[in-house]
Amino acid sequence: MKNITKQEFIKAVRDVIFLKTSKTVETESFSKLSNNGKKTETLIVHYPGRAGISVDMEGFYEYFCEQDEDISIINNCAGMILEMLDQNMRRAGGLQKRVQGITDYQNAKSMLRIRLVNGRLNKEKLSMAPHIPCLDLEIVFYLEVANDGDIAGSIAVNEYLFGKWGVNLKQMYQDAMENMQREVPPAIRPINEILMGILGSPEILELPDTPIFVLSNNYGMYGAASILYPGILEKCAETTGGDFCIIPSSVHEVLLWPMAVAGDADALGRMIREINAKEVPEEDVLSDHPYYYSVKEKKVTM
Repeated sequence: MKNITKQEFIKAVRDVIFLKTSKTVETESFSKLSNNGKKTETLIVHYPGRAGISVDMEGFYEYFCEQDEDISIINNCAGMILEMLDQNMRRAGGLQKRVQGITDYQNAKSMLRIRLVNGRLNKEKLSMAPHIPCLDLEIVFYLEVANDGDIAGSIAVNEYLFGKWGVNLKQMYQDAMENMQREVPPAIRPINEILMGILGSPEILELPDTPIFVLSNNYGMYGAASILYPGILEKCAETTGGDFCIIPSSVHEVLLWPMAVAGDADALGRMIREINAKEVPEEDVLSDHPYYYSVKEKKVTM
C-alpha cells in the first residue's frame, strides 16, 4: 500500500487504537493552529468522560513516510499513544487539581507565563487572545501546568479566560512577570560555551574567540521573552560592553552582538531570513530583522 495521505494515516492509527482497546478509548482528530499560523494535525485520545492527551501527529507521519510507508509503524504508533495515555492517567489526579478552577484568577495567577511571538504571523491567534504589542512583536499569555514539579503542558490564555478573570492587561502582565522572574530566571551565556556543551571540547572544535552571547531562560524554552525582564537589558549591556544588537534567533532565545561587531543592518537581516528559512522550525521563528539596544536611551529600537 503506497501513497497514504496524512489523513488516511491518522484514521488508520485511530482504527488500531479502537481495536487495541476493545472500543473503550475515544479519539478525535483536528487541525490545531500553532505559533506563526502553522497548522498541525492533532489527535485527542481519552477514556469516555475523562481528560486525555493531545498528540501532534506530524512527526509520526513524517517517520512513516521516511520508512517507505511501513505498515507496522501504524501499529507501533498506536501502541506508543496508548502508553502515553496510560502514563497521563496515572498522574492525572494531581493535574486535575491544578487545572480545576482556572476560571478563577486567584487559582490561575501562579501559573501565568508570557511568551514573545511574531505579530504579523499570528494575526489569527491574536484575534482570539489578549496580547500586548512590543515593537513589531507581541506578548501573549499562557498557563503553565505542572504535576509533582514536572511541567506537564500549557494552556493558552484566550479571550474567554481573560473575560472570566476580570483583570486588566497591566495586572496580568505584572503577575506573569513576577512568576517568570521567580520560576524561569534569565540566563546569559557566551555562545562558545553553549557550542562546546553541544559539540565537544574546545581542543577539538578550535572555536575562535567571539563576543557573541545567548540570552534565554534556565529552561531554554520560550526564552526570547527574557528580554522583557526588568533590568535584563542593562545587564546585557554590561556583558557586551555597551550598545548591542539583538538577533532574534528563535522564540526560545536571542543572540547579543556588541555593536562594534554587529555589521550592516541589511546584511544582518539577510542572514536572519536565510537562517529562518533553512534552520529554524516554522513555528519557532520570531522575527526576520535585528533589533538594537541603546545604553544612553535605555530602549530597544528596530
